[in-house]
Amino acid sequence: MRQQLYSLALLVFISLLSACVAPPQYKTEYQLIPPQSANGQACIAQCEQRVQACEQQFTQQVKQCALRAAQQAKQEMPGRLAQWEQSIAVWEQYARRYERDLDFYEIKRRHRRLTRDLYYDDCRRDNDEDRDCRRPLLFYDDDWLDRPRSPGPPPKRPTLESVTAQIQQKSCAKQSPCSERFRQCFASCGGTVTPYKVCVGGNCPPA
Repeated sequence: MRQQLYSLALLVFISLLSACVAPPQYKTEYQLIPPQSANGQACIAQCEQRVQACEQQFTQQVKQCALRAAQQAKQEMPGRLAQWEQSIAVWEQYARRYERDLDFYEIKRRHRRLTRDLYYDDCRRDNDEDRDCRRPLLFYDDDWLDRPRSPGPPPKRPTLESVTAQIQQKSCAKQSPCSERFRQCFASCGGTVTPYKVCVGGNCPPA
């Protein structure tokens, strides 16, 4: 019986441990097999030239978008700072109220604990048979008190760098389309494009 309980507990522990392990993370890679014909290989050479031009164009677009984002950020900074000043004023008001409520909460908490301790002391000293001194006084537990809710950290002051980064995140392209275009061109030349998964993180299965 003891061995069965031990095995069951071990099985539960292993199950919980397995649940805590991060799942595997996969990335899609591509196997490219070029065609054997001379025309197909010449076609792929043109694809490679096109992808180089695509990457140069994409790099230039990213630079231009970054410049536009910086200019837009300069224009938005006065309004962003005005909004932040309003937000920080509201936050400071809530923070002061939270400090007052927290002090009052601690006072009530200490009073409840003192009242509970006095009750137990009197009950034990009087040895009153009508009262069960072991029965907890739920009303005097801390669970009956609502702890004040913290306003959280103050809103961060916007900077030119942070506003520029936000605009870039929304309006600028993040991933180059050139690799996908090259694979399409490669396949149109008679090459074979085979996708496959590669584990790049987490609990990767053994190879």
